[in-house]
Amino acid sequence: MISSIPNQLAVMALPAAILFPGAMLPLYIFEEKYRDMLSHALDQDRMFAIGMLREDVSDGSVYPIGGAGLVRACVQNSDGTSHLVLQGVQRVRFAEWLQADPYRIARVEALESTNQQAGEAAKLAAMLLSLCNDLSAQGYALPPEFQEYLDQINDPEALGDLISSTLIPDPILRQDLLQELDVPVRLKGLMLSLQKRIKSE
Repeated sequence: MISSIPNQLAVMALPAAILFPGAMLPLYIFEEKYRDMLSHALDQDRMFAIGMLREDVSDGSVYPIGGAGLVRACVQNSDGTSHLVLQGVQRVRFAEWLQADPYRIARVEALESTNQQAGEAAKLAAMLLSLCNDLSAQGYALPPEFQEYLDQINDPEALGDLISSTLIPDPILRQDLLQELDVPVRLKGLMLSLQKRIKSE
C-alpha cells in the first residue's frame, strides 16, 4: 500500500467493475483513449482509478465512490494494446469531474474507513473466515491463492475487502460494500450477501 494518492486521477469507467483496496484487477487496454491514459499514468505516478458505470441511467455517469489503483505490472504489446495488473490502494470519492474527453479526470478525495467497534469487527472477521473455510470443505471452488491470502490476513478490514472482491459476484452488492465506510457494518453486509449466495446455489 502507499501512504498518499494524488488529488487528481484519471478514471477508467467500466461496467460491473469495482476495485477494492488490496485487490488485483487484470485489465486489457485497447481503446485509444485508455492507451493515452495509461501512457500518462506510467510516465507519472503509475496510478489511475476505476469507477463503475451506472446501469440505472443512460448518461454514462459513474458511482460517486470508486477505487484508486497502482499499476503493478504492465506488458505493452506490439499493436499498441497493453495487459496490466492494477492493485487497489484506496477508496476514493469522485468529488469533481475536471475532464470528460478523451478520458475522464476527477478531483478525488481519499476515504478512510472507521472502526469504532474493533471487537465487533474482529468477531465478524472470524465468522467470515470460518464461513470461507466451511465453503472450501463443502467443495466450493475457491481460488488457491485466495485461500493462501485468507491464512495470512489478520486485519478485519483487509479480510472483508479480499472476500468481497473474490466471492461476491453481484456488482451492485460489491459497490455497496465498497461505499460502506463503517467496517463492522460492511462486514455484516458482506456476511449477509455471502449467506444469500450460498442459499441460492
